[in-house]
Amino acid sequence: MYSTIRGNRFSLFFLIFYLSGSFLVMGILTIVYPPIKDNILLSIAATQLMLVFLPTILYLLFVKLPITKTLRLYPTKPINLLFSFLIGFLSIPTVMLINLLSQFIVSPVINETLKSLPSEPFGYSLLVIAVFPALFEEMATRGIFLSHYRHTRILTASLMSGLFFGIIHMNLNQFLYAFFLGTLFSIILHITGSIICPMIMHFVVNGVNLGLSYIAAHPIIQELSDASQVNLDAIEQTEALLMALPGVIIMVLVTLPLLLLLIYALIHINNKMALLKENAISSDFFPHEKIFQTVEKQPIFTLPFAATLVIFISFSIYLEVSRYL
Repeated sequence: MYSTIRGNRFSLFFLIFYLSGSFLVMGILTIVYPPIKDNILLSIAATQLMLVFLPTILYLLFVKLPITKTLRLYPTKPINLLFSFLIGFLSIPTVMLINLLSQFIVSPVINETLKSLPSEPFGYSLLVIAVFPALFEEMATRGIFLSHYRHTRILTASLMSGLFFGIIHMNLNQFLYAFFLGTLFSIILHITGSIICPMIMHFVVNGVNLGLSYIAAHPIIQELSDASQVNLDAIEQTEALLMALPGVIIMVLVTLPLLLLLIYALIHINNKMALLKENAISSDFFPHEKIFQTVEKQPIFTLPFAATLVIFISFSIYLEVSRYL
């Protein structure tokens, strides 16, 4: 029922569905409802519902996987929910640093999207940017994909889940910090035993970044920044990144120890230290899923996942090159 090869097939199926759907579905929607082309929130909502949630549901129904067991829709302690919220919040500076460093090499993607959102009602933006991804992307990555890696060690399972999470963002800029977040989300899922916790963390990360973009767009903040506002070309953008880097590094130096401390506390609250130290099998972190029989070692980098990587790398390079054409 669960195996790495099936998980890798799901990653390939998901990516092909996503890419083909991006052209086919969005093309049809543009014809049926032309305004969607110029409405970023409608486009993102359509993508989340039709290209992330739909293939996830189709896969669950077609393969006939048990939903609760596959998605890890288990109840968890209230304190786990609180810690997940705080860990998600404290991870944001590290995400900002990774995003900032990546922009020295690749073009920023999410920054431009966030800048265009404050013209929309905040509640609507929060639903599309924070709630939808927290539910649908977690179902695909920490749900289906990670469940197929239940026979592997937690470190391998978490890194592969992070890799898949980075890939589905389909650009090099978001890939780097999404890989970090995806790995962190996977570890927290193993510690707490419930997908609800990474969903909360995902919501917090996206929601806080969205809130910051609305604050930055406030008329008072705009007036304060107008005096120093410049039009950035390639060189000026590099200079701006260098100017922002020290402040972000300071935030990371303050928040990272707190982040690690909370994770350490969460591990002890859930009695998972021994399992983490021995890098136990993923399923051992879920007592009701524990595998007692011997399981043969399963291959990780199979042909379907290699194909997934080739498609992602090729498409990401195409996007980078197309920005300069």
